[in-house]
Amino acid sequence: MPMSRPSRLLLPAVAALMLTAVSCASSADRPDPTAEPPLGPIKAIRTPADTALPLDAYWPTTQDNELAHRAGYLVGGDCMKRLGSVDWPVPDMGPQPQTEGRNFRRFGNFDPDTAARWGFKYPGAVAGSAQPPPTPRTRTPTPLEQQIWIGAIRQTPDGRTVPPGGCSEEADRILAGGVRPAEYRRFVQELSGRAATGSETDSRAREADARWSACMARSGYKYKNYMDPNNDAAFASESAGAKEIATARADVACRRETGLVDLLFAVEAAYQNRLIEENAEQLGAVKDYQEAMKRGASQALSGRPTS
Repeated sequence: MPMSRPSRLLLPAVAALMLTAVSCASSADRPDPTAEPPLGPIKAIRTPADTALPLDAYWPTTQDNELAHRAGYLVGGDCMKRLGSVDWPVPDMGPQPQTEGRNFRRFGNFDPDTAARWGFKYPGAVAGSAQPPPTPRTRTPTPLEQQIWIGAIRQTPDGRTVPPGGCSEEADRILAGGVRPAEYRRFVQELSGRAATGSETDSRAREADARWSACMARSGYKYKNYMDPNNDAAFASESAGAKEIATARADVACRRETGLVDLLFAVEAAYQNRLIEENAEQLGAVKDYQEAMKRGASQALSGRPTS
């Protein structure tokens, strides 16, 4: 019948509309990667411990790094002996304190006592980050031993095969217990850089910067950007003079009054959290590898066999 033809012609159009609706719904569910991410809680930044950022979780602590370093030399020593090094010199690093405050100076000084004493100078490291010097080796490795250790050669002069990556990488494979290695340094650093770039152009960060600048102007200081006083050529001397200290104190007071540093950390954390969600699989592999290395190092240094 002629009346049936229009209904058949409408079917493709209806299907297209349904597909469009589904597509639009799924697109709406996905966050816009160009939009500014929502902020989490804005906390007061007063100590180094307050400056932790989400991607810090994917960096091993200084203590973990040193334990892995010591364990690597210990486990790798078996490989070195197998390839002819009778007394491979293992350094004793001693106990390493866990550090905090990787981002302590990320947005400049926020401590009034530091400003009052040092101006914009930053004396020493964050408390707890100083490391005791390593105990001297019993001897210095020979050039051949160094080549074997890093895998710069494939065979020793007497024909013994050097493992891929040398004895150092063999030690890492043993410590990791079969967990696939994950090169975290470059990857996590790249994500940190992307988050920093996003936060620098974020409207909320720019507004906070403007509030800080207005506060400084009310105190008689003309600076457009919150890092400008720190980079002021007038304060390039080794020690801080009265003018620098007065400026630094005003800077910290305005940072507190406007909540500048608190907001800047919250903004950067928001960008990092979004990148963590977008790269969950790769970062999960990083975490698995770091945890495996930590377990293996602990076992090796306690005298238990590594898995």
